[in-house]
Parts: sequence; structure tokens; C-alpha cells
Amino acid sequence: MIAVRGDRHLGLVEQLGRADGAVERVRKVPAQTFDIEAADALEEAEQRMIADAQWPGHGSPTLLTSRINRPHNGEGAPTPHLWIKYYDGTQTTADAYMVFNVGSADRPYGATRVGKGVCYFIAHTLLDENLWNGVPSFKAELSGIPLYDPSKDSTVGGSGTHRFGDRSTWGGDGDNFPAVQAYAVLRGISYAGKWVYGLQSTAAARLPAANWITQIGKCRVTVEGADGPEPSYRTGVQVNVSTQPVHLLESLMLGCQGKVSEIGGFYKLHLGAPDTPSFSFTDDDILSTESQNFRPFLALDERAQRLLGEAIPRRCRHRQEQS
Repeated sequence: MIAVRGDRHLGLVEQLGRADGAVERVRKVPAQTFDIEAADALEEAEQRMIADAQWPGHGSPTLLTSRINRPHNGEGAPTPHLWIKYYDGTQTTADAYMVFNVGSADRPYGATRVGKGVCYFIAHTLLDENLWNGVPSFKAELSGIPLYDPSKDSTVGGSGTHRFGDRSTWGGDGDNFPAVQAYAVLRGISYAGKWVYGLQSTAAARLPAANWITQIGKCRVTVEGADGPEPSYRTGVQVNVSTQPVHLLESLMLGCQGKVSEIGGFYKLHLGAPDTPSFSFTDDDILSTESQNFRPFLALDERAQRLLGEAIPRRCRHRQEQS
């Protein structure tokens, strides 16, 4: 996961992969209802919500869903005490519940509060002295924006339906892979058709598909984890848009024992275990019976290359000179 966050006045967050993040702003309104920004990046998905160190579980991203059921103040039948409603940034209208139920003359919640392109959730709590220790605090775990994965693009040597020019095909397990995240940074991250972070206008040919597909495959190779097989390399980070892309790439490479190299204008990645050797030889290939000579110190005129040419400089008044 990478989260690319703008400065406060920019109001921008992009998150690649999965990570936890404390909520950025909490605005208290009557009836213990909170309008809380989780991220400013479009298309992020809620993974889990934490309320006062409890994991209420998964809920629908479109419905006001109850999360914690328990007897109110320790008495009676179980009653919902927390409701969560999540918006993923694609919303076009303000939340009707907030507009008609929590606004006031002093602090109105207008119909213009759409939050276009902003991921946020609404938390509504029922006061309970045995449950909440004061005003509840929240933390959101998001999956991040979907990324283009060349290993899933059959037109560039991969296998799948991903297409770089069609964002609707993006997303999948590669969103959490450092190789896919690094690829996104080098190709450039955009929002609504406008560049946001990373390199700009990088041609696909500058990132050789065969190399990147191989390295992405290394991330996807499974190892035995605490809960069973899991990918070898996964990363997640939140970074300001003011951060130099090279510094972000260095952080991502720490999570996969990797290195990005720029060679003649081409970007190549090497991570994890060494790749298949390009050339190998054995003792049988060495002619040990043949005499060999080596002169470590060359003559002075052999130590540097030089080029002779003739030209007619203007200062020489059309006389030919050797240089």
C-alpha cells in the first residue's frame, strides 16, 4: 500500500495497497454523530474500522450498518451502539441523514457537502457509560487505489485483462506488491486525467515489461505465514506529495530487498532472489593448457584514445588546421 497525501491546503490523499491510518479530521455534531475523513483518494475501499480498540468487523460500504450490539448500560437485550456508513469518493450528493438530522442553525450541514473525490465514513454512536470512555476515537484501514499490473495485461506479455489505458480494469492482489507500486510511481499517478504524483509522461517502453513482470512474479510467490500461504513481498506506506519519488522508491525497495536501476533511460527492477544467469561457464570451458600473456601497464600513447580531424576555423581566415 502507498498512500500519497497532499499538504493540508491541498486536501489530497492517494493510497496504494493496504495500511492503517488515524483519521485526519473529526467533527462532532449532535447525537454523537461524526463525519470523518478517512482519505482523499478516489476508489479506496474500507477494510476494517476500529472504535476504541475494538474491531466491529466488516460492513457494507453503502448502508448505515450497525457494528456493536450489547445490552444498553449493561441492562436489557442487546442493542446496536455503533453505526458506520462509508463513502468511497464516487458519491455525487451529500449524505441525506447528515443533511436532515444532524445540522443546526448554528452549524448547518448543507446539501453541498458532497466530498467529491474524498473517502469518508459516518459514525453514529449510542451513548453508554459502560462502553465508551468519553468521545469514541476511530481509525480506518483502507485498501488503497487500484493499480495497473503489467503481469495481468496480456497485451504486454502478462496474462489477464488489465489495460493501462482503461482504469476500470485495474486492481487486484498486485495493489499490495512493491513492484506494482514502484511501477505506478515511475509511470505517474493521476487523478481525473491530471497528473498527481510520480514521474510524468513516462513511456511504457522505458519500463521493459519482461523485467517488471518477472519481478512482480517474485512478489506473488507464496511463503508460509501465520495464517497460511501469503505473498513473499507486500508493502504499504503513506507519503506526502511533496516527497521526492526517489525517496519513496527507496522505502518501497526496503520491503522487498530490491533496487531500481536507470540504465540508458530505461528503468529496471531487481528484487529478492537473483534472476536466472545470462551466462555461465565451467572449468571445462577454460583452456588451462594454453599460454596466456597480460601486460598491466600500457605505453603512454596507448593509455588514452584520441581523434584527429581537420577543420577551417573562422579565426584562421580559411586556413586549414589539424586538431
